[in-house]
Amino acid sequence: MNKLRINLLRDELVAQKTWLTLTNVVRVWAASFILFVLASVYSQYNYSSINSEYQKLNKKHVQLTNQLEQYEEVLSSRSIDTKLTNKLATLKFVFQNKQILHRQLTDQTQVQVSGFADIMTELASYHSREISLQKINIANGKINLSGLARSADSVPNWLTGFAQSAYMANKNFSHFNLSATDSGDIQFVVYSGLLDKENK
Repeated sequence: MNKLRINLLRDELVAQKTWLTLTNVVRVWAASFILFVLASVYSQYNYSSINSEYQKLNKKHVQLTNQLEQYEEVLSSRSIDTKLTNKLATLKFVFQNKQILHRQLTDQTQVQVSGFADIMTELASYHSREISLQKINIANGKINLSGLARSADSVPNWLTGFAQSAYMANKNFSHFNLSATDSGDIQFVVYSGLLDKENK
């Protein structure tokens, strides 16, 4: 005898599986928490590395700043003294003047000697730091002087000093010429002859 079985369980009555269960929710939260912890650890590690690098760079910056200040102090302490610079320039000017006088004494091709020793003695005695002689020409009782001066007033003041000399006091400076050079010095030419006895 055949038995007939009838399935009264319909599809809509079968319980459907769902993912929204307490177990699944706990698993999702656990996974999220683990990811959050890992991200926090990674961020903290990066922050520590960046902060360490920043501290090193900041320390290096402070060292360089201190070195710069030290170099500035050294440079300021080595600044050129204006007084010493002016004194050195004066000494160079005097030395050049003496060199020129020495060349004039030893170079007979540029000078005709007539009372040469007396004139050179007086030029040395009445020497001025403001005057640098470059050429001396003596001929027939006349003297031609040319050179450089620090200022236009230096030449007249220098010539005035010869009024007390023995040889140069008898000279009449009939020609007097001044001109400025590119370096700012004054170039002068003085030409003189013997004074007539009537004009003394």
